[in-house]
Amino acid sequence: MKTVIISAADSGFFQLLSGLVKSIRARRPEPIPHCVLDCGLEPDQRTWLAGQEVSLVTPDWDYSGFEVPGVWFKAMTARPHLPRWVPGYEMYLWIDADAWIQDWSAVAKFIAGASEAGVAAVKEADHAYPETIGPTPDRHGPLSTDWHGAVVKSFFGPEVAAKIGRLPLINSGVFAARAESGLWPAWSDALKTALSTARDNLFLSEQTAFNVALLEYGVPFANQPAWCNWACNRAWPLINSAGQLVEPVFPHRPLGIVHMTGETKKGSHPIPVQGGGTSLRTLEYPG
Repeated sequence: MKTVIISAADSGFFQLLSGLVKSIRARRPEPIPHCVLDCGLEPDQRTWLAGQEVSLVTPDWDYSGFEVPGVWFKAMTARPHLPRWVPGYEMYLWIDADAWIQDWSAVAKFIAGASEAGVAAVKEADHAYPETIGPTPDRHGPLSTDWHGAVVKSFFGPEVAAKIGRLPLINSGVFAARAESGLWPAWSDALKTALSTARDNLFLSEQTAFNVALLEYGVPFANQPAWCNWACNRAWPLINSAGQLVEPVFPHRPLGIVHMTGETKKGSHPIPVQGGGTSLRTLEYPG
């Protein structure tokens, strides 16, 4: 199946994006096209990406009638329209710039799941994740379900929030979908609604619309295990004796895709080490 990986970045996210690009080149069993949506990159950054055989597309605005937070927001508005901006593929694998691949088997699972169900994604639900949520694991506050319900309500009202607001959040930062999946029109419609009703922070509108498309509109999807898209703000990974980032609870499986969600992408953190102690380090791709 003809597959493409798509990401997006502005100049501020380029360092993280470069780690993702390097991880793809290091882990892929064979070449796979990688396209980046240019949402404000600098000329030298574009040159570097071209040297890594990464293609660039500059998307336009897919919606109107809302207050634009910045050019970077095209990464959100273009996401429900990937087959339009990057045509000619049968399978689309989206990976956020603040994520990187440690184990390619996660990529294989996303593609296999979407091949069967049309969409493959990961719920932020795992036996290692606590019920609370926050920007980093050591700064958790509200219950995840309370927070998610409030976000859904802000974009889609109390009725939709009552139906899906207490269900586990489905992360839209890493997912796969077939070109003919019903996800694309459903997601586009849901995001249009979210942008037309939002009054404050639009940042979560795209992910909330993704959840509405899957959970409220009923687009079928294959849920993948958390190690395929590990949300680091939910629980710190563990460093094993081989230096890999692994699940912090037994059986300590190596993480497939490390997603530096929230503020875990900023600076160094005390990451637990298997056997005891911590290591002060960044979660960025080490290569």
